[in-house]
Amino acid sequence: MKRILALILILSLLFTAACVPTDSDPDPTPPETPTPAEETPQPASPDDMGAEELAELQRITRWMFEQQVLPSVIFQGHEGRDMIAAFMEQSDTDSMKELLVFFWEYTAETMITLELGDVFSPNELGLGAEHIVAVTVETLDEDWLAFIIKMYDIEQVRTSTYIGILYSETAGFRFYTLEQSYGFHMFCFRNALGRGSYFEIENDREAFIEAIMYVL
Repeated sequence: MKRILALILILSLLFTAACVPTDSDPDPTPPETPTPAEETPQPASPDDMGAEELAELQRITRWMFEQQVLPSVIFQGHEGRDMIAAFMEQSDTDSMKELLVFFWEYTAETMITLELGDVFSPNELGLGAEHIVAVTVETLDEDWLAFIIKMYDIEQVRTSTYIGILYSETAGFRFYTLEQSYGFHMFCFRNALGRGSYFEIENDREAFIEAIMYVL
């Protein structure tokens, strides 16, 4: 992706250079009388956003990442899920975390652009890579492997504290979340058709894994 963006930038610079007249080019028009320069508006600052507006941006970005982007990779993208399955079988948590950070940064940058324009970076708005806290791999039984992803807890309704991506050679993928609700946490699932919830559980890793084992 960075190579593509760099190529686009280089091509745009070359095009601009080709359109700028050289000193030898004739200038058929007389120089214009200079006009006073208008005051350049100062760029916005993250401090200009209210706390509620910033929290809502963080919440909706997390929801998009957890409920739309990651599930689409798991249930729709062959390349992405093949890569995740390979990482899981190799217990390659470092590569899995790098992949998650890539998709997180893509989601954050997209949401910032849609909501605010291309003004702020994710780090300026509390949407940096720290939202992906840790990734571990678990062998649940003879059939199922799982990536257990600890997410930064922003204490917002319908955002996850843990995400479980499961894989079996015979049964394929499963996707589970432990989500903040109204004063408690719910064990939920996501599949190709939609999402739903099972039951309330404690907000910790062991309870999350136990709930996954219960519904398998």
